[in-house]
Amino acid sequence: VIGTVLVVLLSAVDFALGDLSQLLSHRHLCAYEVLSVLPNRVLICQRRGAAHFEDTFGDRGLVPEAISGMGSWARSFTLIADMHGLLFELRPMSQADWQALRIRIDTNRKVPPFVGLDIYSDHCQTAREREAQLKAMRLGAGERADTDKYKGPPMMQLTQSFTQGA
Repeated sequence: VIGTVLVVLLSAVDFALGDLSQLLSHRHLCAYEVLSVLPNRVLICQRRGAAHFEDTFGDRGLVPEAISGMGSWARSFTLIADMHGLLFELRPMSQADWQALRIRIDTNRKVPPFVGLDIYSDHCQTAREREAQLKAMRLGAGERADTDKYKGPPMMQLTQSFTQGA
């Protein structure tokens, strides 16, 4: 009798914590479409679905054109970095984030650990410079740049071929 009651009770708890919470969070279900590929496995993606995602998890902020290469940053766009097989959403730091970091550094007297993605360098400081370098590498000697023929980085071409073939 006690065993039966315990099984029924634990089943109800499992349903409430598992299945019910899954049903309530179904509104966050979405997929991401790769729009552009930046160096070192950083992707500019657009979210499809989960229209009220920012209401729950906060605003993503705007990514400057110099970083993304995109003149207009929509609410559904996001930067995703693939670091050793783990996917991370990259969000711009707000003024409050910078102030909290300064307080943490001043308090601890040491810089907190971080991971640099090395997307840009002194030789390539913006997304436009990166695109110009890629165009130059694809041109043969004496050829003129034709921007209509340029299809983007190889990974972007692969992504486009999959979406066009479907």
